Amino acid sequence: MSYKKLGLIWIGTWGGGISVLDPIKNKFSFYRQDPKNPGSLGSNNVWKIIEDEDGNIWIGTHSGGLNLFHADTKTFEHFEYDENNPNSIGSNIVM
Repeated sequence: MSYKKLGLIWIGTWGGGISVLDPIKNKFSFYRQDPKNPGSLGSNNVWKIIEDEDGNIWIGTHSGGLNLFHADTKTFEHFEYDENNPNSIGSNIVM
C-alpha cells in the first residue's frame, strides 16, 4: 500500500510524535512514544519521514533510532544502536 496514493500527509514534530492527516476524511491520527508499549514510536522527536518504493514508512528520530511503521498493526519496529552488535545502526539519532 502506498501512502502517497492514499493522499495521507505525515507530519513529524519535535516533542509531539507524528500526526497523520487524511485530507479526504478530514481526520488526524496521532502516534507517540509510550514507554510501556514496545510497539509505539521510538521517540516523540521526529527528524525525518520517508516512504520507500514499496510503500513502507520509515521514521528517523532523535534518540529513538530508526522506526518502521507497520500499517496492518499500527505499530513501529525499532532499529537502534547496540554497542555489542556491529551490525546495528550507528546512532540512535537518525536524520
